[in-house]
Amino acid sequence: MLRSLVGSEMCIRDRLCGGITVYAPLLAYQVQPGDRVGVIGLGGLGHLAIQFAKAWGTHVTVFSSSPEKEALARSLGAHAFVSSQDQAAMERCRNSLDFIYYVVPYDLDFELYLSILRRNGKLCVLASSGKPMQVQTTSLFLLHKSIVGRNIGSAHWTTKMLEFAALHDIKAVVETFPMEDVNVVLDMVKQNKVNFRAVLTHQNRA
Repeated sequence: MLRSLVGSEMCIRDRLCGGITVYAPLLAYQVQPGDRVGVIGLGGLGHLAIQFAKAWGTHVTVFSSSPEKEALARSLGAHAFVSSQDQAAMERCRNSLDFIYYVVPYDLDFELYLSILRRNGKLCVLASSGKPMQVQTTSLFLLHKSIVGRNIGSAHWTTKMLEFAALHDIKAVVETFPMEDVNVVLDMVKQNKVNFRAVLTHQNRA
């Protein structure tokens, strides 16, 4: 079952995990309203990053290897969508963004995404590809670009995030499954068939 959760205990839990993960960089790296922000991937973190960045007042571009997700990305607040499989479209994005969220657990052409950043731009790493990141040092120092990373925020920032999410109606979208389907869900995760976030539910028996 795919649904949006607003104001529920489960929604708060998702905000405390994914929500603070994507909110904290906006504060830590001084992203400003009017900045142009990219989000690589439309999954559990990506769909929250889109909503927070849009509510922050930035122009949001989503990069995805699945062109069929464009309508979904725009429904979450994205202003632009680029298929990462379209080389010409990727080339047109060079020198266009101030900040990019990297939220997918696989290796990418990091040189390409660094080229998409403007001067002083930041590539923010919030996921692990399992492989060493390879970039040319000149891609960083010539135009003062940087690669940064975060994984959580302080209690104060978490409180601010919850207030901000409530004010802007930012919600996690989850698929719920009964606990007994845990092996099926694990297979879906491995096959990249889970939309956003998978939650196992347990029903108490009398």
